[in-house]
Amino acid sequence: MAYTYCIAPADRLAHLTFTGTVTGHELGRALTALYEDLDWRAGYNTLWDFRAIRQLLLDPRDFQALARLDFAFMDRAGAGRDALLAARSLDLAMGRLFIHAARNAPRPSALFDAEPDARAWLTQAERYAYRMAA
Repeated sequence: MAYTYCIAPADRLAHLTFTGTVTGHELGRALTALYEDLDWRAGYNTLWDFRAIRQLLLDPRDFQALARLDFAFMDRAGAGRDALLAARSLDLAMGRLFIHAARNAPRPSALFDAEPDARAWLTQAERYAYRMAA
C-alpha cells in the first residue's frame, strides 16, 4: 500500500489518499501516523480517499481493531468528522461495514462516491443535505 496525506490547517482538514492494495493493518498505521503528526490538531476533519486502490483486504477483526484505534485516539482526534470516499462497489460495501462497526465512535463518519459531496459534508455539516453513496 502507498498512501499520502496532507494537513491543511486553514481548512482544518487532513486529506489521505490510498493506492494499490490496502489492508486493515496498513489503515491503522496511516491513522496512527496522521494523529501523531505534529501538524495535526484535535477537531480537524479527515477525507479518506480510496478511489485509487486496486484491492481492499479487510476481515471482521480489522473493523473492530480500527474502531478500537479510533477510541484510543479519541482525545487527539477531537470532535471532527471523517468522510470516506470510494468508487468501486466493493469498496463502498466495505466502507458501509466500517461505518456500521464505528457507529459508536466519538467522531461521525460518512461514506461518499463523489468528492464534492464529501467535502460539503465536512465543511457545511449542519446545513448540507448530503447524499451518501448508495
